[in-house]
Amino acid sequence: MAFLDGKAVGLCLFLVLVSLGFGYGATYKVGDEKGWTLNDKPKYIAWAKSKAFYVGDELLFQYDKQLHNVLQVNKQAYHKCNTEAPIAVFNTGYDSITIRSKEHLYFICGAPGHCEAGQKVSIKISKSKAPVEPSPTIEPPPSIDPSPWVEPSPIDSPPLFRPPAFGTPPPKSQASIAHCGLCGFLLSIAILVFNLTSM
Repeated sequence: MAFLDGKAVGLCLFLVLVSLGFGYGATYKVGDEKGWTLNDKPKYIAWAKSKAFYVGDELLFQYDKQLHNVLQVNKQAYHKCNTEAPIAVFNTGYDSITIRSKEHLYFICGAPGHCEAGQKVSIKISKSKAPVEPSPTIEPPPSIDPSPWVEPSPIDSPPLFRPPAFGTPPPKSQASIAHCGLCGFLLSIAILVFNLTSM
């Protein structure tokens, strides 16, 4: 009976690992390497327009909490830089906000004068589903090595991580390497728990 219970526990852990690997979206650091700040004349409106946001994606606001905060507001408060009645207040300096619906999101800094100086961002959520990369076709390897891998320009500002579609090779980034390491660690724990409960 303990053997069957061990298999059930192992199956549950496997399903949790699979959902961890494929159940979340991309992470976008607001303002890219500059973060949430007034330095260098922020251009958050242009930053947001250059991205495609989907339900499940994560917005990461990173800033000096002694100088700034993040207020989620409605459309009217966003345009008027009104800090009176925010929907939500974030002030840790490292705020992670998951997009949970297709509703347009508005964020401003609540410090006096910061919103008026440009520290505000409007996040339009795509109405369609996140793009799924087509499965690669299997072709014979070329006889000559193709051009080497070229990292995308930091100006392109890709998301920090978007899980690949099932069956596609993972992206070559630090986030995917960390993700693989986490999955390997969790899989090791699942195997250990399975073996312990099977005895």
